[in-house]
Amino acid sequence: MPNSETYLSYPLFHQRFLQLKDAILKKSGQPFFSFEEGLPLEWEDYKMKVCEEGRKRLAVDEWTEDEIGSGQIIRRLIAAIEIDIPHTDVRNNLVQWEARFGEQARSHQSLYEALDDPKVTHSYEKLIYDFFKENISRDRAFQGFIDHAGRRYDYIAYLFYLYRPERYAPIKTTFFDQAFSMMGIPLRTARNCSWENYQAYLTALREVKKALERDGFEDVSLIHAHSFCWMLSHLVEETPGDLVSIPLPEEVRILDPVQTDRKSQNPDQERRTMSGPIDYEAQHRKRIFLGHCAEDIACRAEKRRLEMAGRPDLADQVKIVSKNAALGYDIRSYDETGDERYIEVKAISGEKPVIRSISPRTNGQLAQN
Repeated sequence: MPNSETYLSYPLFHQRFLQLKDAILKKSGQPFFSFEEGLPLEWEDYKMKVCEEGRKRLAVDEWTEDEIGSGQIIRRLIAAIEIDIPHTDVRNNLVQWEARFGEQARSHQSLYEALDDPKVTHSYEKLIYDFFKENISRDRAFQGFIDHAGRRYDYIAYLFYLYRPERYAPIKTTFFDQAFSMMGIPLRTARNCSWENYQAYLTALREVKKALERDGFEDVSLIHAHSFCWMLSHLVEETPGDLVSIPLPEEVRILDPVQTDRKSQNPDQERRTMSGPIDYEAQHRKRIFLGHCAEDIACRAEKRRLEMAGRPDLADQVKIVSKNAALGYDIRSYDETGDERYIEVKAISGEKPVIRSISPRTNGQLAQN
């Protein structure tokens, strides 16, 4: 579950998303509709190709325990890292494996050094074998790779990516710390290579994945979220001053139901006061955006309420569930005792936007932020 270190602010994400769309359009002349076409496909499609080629070279299904200590498993892994197929775009830049800055600067140098010592060869290959054959827990494997290779974050994360690309992702700490900062995620991965930090990094990517889905993207994978962050850090300048700031409400209060006289409103009033044609698509996008902003604010307010009540365990479980229209509410939260609290969020635009949430547990009364 996301915590304060990995929680993504949807309003800020959406602003960055719009900036990236503009940047992609300016650079390529094509709009950003998906990760399967245009510039995103041209830049990022190689990642899955590298993974597929790496897994093919590993051929884990062919491994036997008798190979442990022979050096064969290490050589297979070296080949799965040093991928550069001529006349194609299949080249591994997810790990610093080239010796352009000297052999010791290579992230996987420990593999070469292990081949010079039979005892280390056996120990290292036993770890690699157990990892890919699922004979060891993921946290112990991560620490084992640190013990053998040092805190080579890109190398270790790449091994996990090869192991389960649908669950794990590679990392280049400098670029992802920049992208996270641009989206208001305070996570820092540079010089923080650990299992706990890697889990937080993956959680942050899953938050980006969910935000992309809320902005209309379908079939978003973890590597798509990875690509979004990579493109954001490379194509958009970090200029927080030009973004919309939406503060958290100071409190959530239960109020009497608010009555509105809809019959007195003239549906043609807006038509008559506007000049020129009405951009219904733009209005719809604005309503969707405001709705997501309202959900984000209400969700964070609920998390903070529970944290202040001494229930951070429950705060971590608060979720936005508005994609499931059958539920009839937008946020699943909890009261201090652990009972579920269902919240429907409504955003009302005007000079001073108001966000109201309706909870069935309060008999339809309105909680106004």
